[in-house]
Amino acid sequence: MKFSKNQIIMFSSIAILLICAMTFSSVYAAVIAAEYIKASGIQVVNPENTATTALPDETATEAPDNTEPGSVIDVINGQPGDNSDNLNTTKSGSSGTGTGTGTTAKSNNTPSTKAEIASLYKAANNKARTKAKKATLTYKNAENYNDVFEAGYLSSIGSFLMNTFLKEKADLNEIHTDDIANAIPPANVTCNLKESDINKATCSDKGTYYFVTILLKPDKNPKAGYGSGSICSIITSDQITQATEGYIEVSNIICQYDGAYCEAEIDKKTGNLTKLYIRLPMYLSLTAKAPIMPAVDGKVGLQFEEKWTIVY
Repeated sequence: MKFSKNQIIMFSSIAILLICAMTFSSVYAAVIAAEYIKASGIQVVNPENTATTALPDETATEAPDNTEPGSVIDVINGQPGDNSDNLNTTKSGSSGTGTGTGTTAKSNNTPSTKAEIASLYKAANNKARTKAKKATLTYKNAENYNDVFEAGYLSSIGSFLMNTFLKEKADLNEIHTDDIANAIPPANVTCNLKESDINKATCSDKGTYYFVTILLKPDKNPKAGYGSGSICSIITSDQITQATEGYIEVSNIICQYDGAYCEAEIDKKTGNLTKLYIRLPMYLSLTAKAPIMPAVDGKVGLQFEEKWTIVY
């Protein structure tokens, strides 16, 4: 899967649906929506017949195992911490909700500053693009973020549409070999992560690998490969405009990313990125106009997640 391409379809579909929701009395608007959805290849499912699966328990706050007390920040409201269960890793030693002491001693060479962690992750991510033999997408999720769907009195219709088109896909086995550089986040571009992009970051010594968490600062309309686009496959305003061309005239696009986040396992000996979890929350604001219809403004909250395993 080319993550960014599928996300473009998702974003542009929501843009189309937003406008059609706000002009719902028009048969013409409904036809536009139907034709665009058909062209995008998106399947509509009845949310009443689709089970809603909760996010894995690993997203809950959990104290670090095998880590010195106080060396990692807990995951609270999207803050980084030792949330390595997100990567389906097997941990040894003590566990529980307290800090406690672990069995793995921290190396003196463990990256600890934002600059060191940024350098470690950037090198590992870019190495995966040229050296990895296989990358497997094992989980992905798309959902409404913070219940934001501003469509006036038709917000309930918007919520229905969101629940219909956004869903979780667990237990995937989507394998990439020849197109790894175009698949793993950030797709199709080089990672240009900088110290200045980072809000908080941690690096835990797990014996044979480093467990890294990175929470970026919120940013607006970043360039692919930079800012939020350095760790996640983002959608740019140009991509949305191109995807909706011929159906809806879209302008004033603002992609406000609300703290892109990633967790990674990086082999200490080789520097290979072996496991990756990313979460991308954002708000999409735009002005859209269907033919013979007045222009309207809208805003929608979206969040995307993915998990990857990478083999060399």
